Amino acid sequence: MGDKPEEPSRTKCETAESAAAKDASRNMLDAECFTCDQAQRTESKPTAAAAIPAVAPTASDNLQRALAFIASQPDPRELVTLAEMLCLGRADYLYVGADGVLVRTTGSGMYFLAAQDASAAERIGSMPLLVGGTTLHDAARLPRDERPILMTHDARQARALGFPVSRGSCYNICLYEREHPLPLAGTLDIRQLGPGDLAVVAAHYDMLPEEDIARHLADGWVWGGYNAQGDLVGFIGEHDESAIGMLEVFPEHRRHGYATELEAHAVNRMLAAGRVPFGQVVIDNAASFALQESLGMTRLSGVQCWTE
Repeated sequence: MGDKPEEPSRTKCETAESAAAKDASRNMLDAECFTCDQAQRTESKPTAAAAIPAVAPTASDNLQRALAFIASQPDPRELVTLAEMLCLGRADYLYVGADGVLVRTTGSGMYFLAAQDASAAERIGSMPLLVGGTTLHDAARLPRDERPILMTHDARQARALGFPVSRGSCYNICLYEREHPLPLAGTLDIRQLGPGDLAVVAAHYDMLPEEDIARHLADGWVWGGYNAQGDLVGFIGEHDESAIGMLEVFPEHRRHGYATELEAHAVNRMLAAGRVPFGQVVIDNAASFALQESLGMTRLSGVQCWTE
């Protein structure tokens, strides 16, 4: 979610092309599992038994095996990023086993590893699974400008592979587990932005390369908020890994509740699409955690990371 402490903005969800992914992407969160039936959705408590996507009958073998791995974890909600990414068809499978899952996002080419433990991470990291037949261990030793980005649901696994991990790249998942959409204050006219808005979005958001921002705009993932005077005051979007993100309110328009309005609108859009709204908040971003709490998001305790 965004990175300006004055206006929380770093909540770091393309329609899947396959019928299997379209079926599976309708998963919703209830007290014990993600379910593909929105009518069964109920408000859940943050328990270790909560939330995995139900496997659609037409889901691929890899999807079924990956979701089975997620279900086997102490708190499957910690792997909501992986579950949503796969159910939306946004990643290619590189490895799926009882000890872990490694995928590569179809958009940015970023890798996501979820392993049973550090030993499993090292074992998977020794396999020549990456583009070009390299291993994660090899990739970790590359110069920074050549090293791929790796996301893990447990920062210790990235460290075990030799990837640099700093406090600034570690985050917690904030997850919306309730059934009902959030109320909107109605202070903004929130509209979908497009390729013609690239200059203004790129000028205010520097957490992604401009080519990724352009792709997100072309995919319809970015929405802008306009005030009563018709001025664009900020925007919100989502990332390749399906998380709410790119939340940015322009400095001259802060302290009006616009961040809350933009994120509530994003949560409601995802709920209406049968998705699980969630974001990734850097662990020291107290302002963003306060925003998530005000929206009723559940902050999970696992320390996850993007590698640098």
